[in-house]
Amino acid sequence: MTDWRQLDTGARSGSENMAIDEALFTGVVSGNSPHTVRFFTWEPACLSLGFRQQAGRGLLDACRRHKVDVVRRPTGGLAAWHGQDLCYSVTARLGQVPLPAALQQANLKINHALRAGLRLLGLPAQVNVAVKQAQSVQSCAAAVSLHEVTINGKKVIGSAQLLSNGCLLQHGSLSLDFDPAALAALLGLTRARAGRLAEKATGLRQAANRVITAAEAAAVLRKGFMAGLGVSLEPGGLTPAEGAAAEKLAVKYRSLSAAGRS
Repeated sequence: MTDWRQLDTGARSGSENMAIDEALFTGVVSGNSPHTVRFFTWEPACLSLGFRQQAGRGLLDACRRHKVDVVRRPTGGLAAWHGQDLCYSVTARLGQVPLPAALQQANLKINHALRAGLRLLGLPAQVNVAVKQAQSVQSCAAAVSLHEVTINGKKVIGSAQLLSNGCLLQHGSLSLDFDPAALAALLGLTRARAGRLAEKATGLRQAANRVITAAEAAAVLRKGFMAGLGVSLEPGGLTPAEGAAAEKLAVKYRSLSAAGRS
């Protein structure tokens, strides 16, 4: 089996989490960082925006009222609310075992590994094979995209990617407890659109009818990655170079959080 590194970086702010992911990604691009699977959570609660998503004043004001930080991801997609979720990231070079060279096929393989992990909880997780649905609201929970992981047709893991120089950053959010009403209030959605969120997405608590902690979820996803990718995940930590890079990058990611709090 191929050895990959596993990082468990715990609860961090939005700016720290995105800075670490970018530092790991640039390290893989430069050849100085190993292929890595990272698990992490968020403290305080944070709304992450896709790289090109507009952040209107109304949204920033709502985040301030609800004491929710805001950060912009280096990847695409729409807003994801973090705080009752477990996130993962994969940083690796495509075309090297076990990942294929094509982005879509690499995405599919990673999501099959995520599905394998959730099935260890006894949940009927599936990988969506339908074409991408139209998203009519600001939240990525509003639609299930191609290859995303679902339970009973509802999105439970949303993921986004960045590809550069043949290297991949894929990170995503596994909902532990999905609260569509709170998300709708944060995004300023109508009652009708709020209802559609509940139809499109779910969390592990809702799907399993019990509380599943971040630690329990990380343990099964770790097994899913090892089985689905055929890798051995070796626990490790950030290198000094990665840590220093993440500290510098966090300054960039803090700018939008500051706007949301001001």
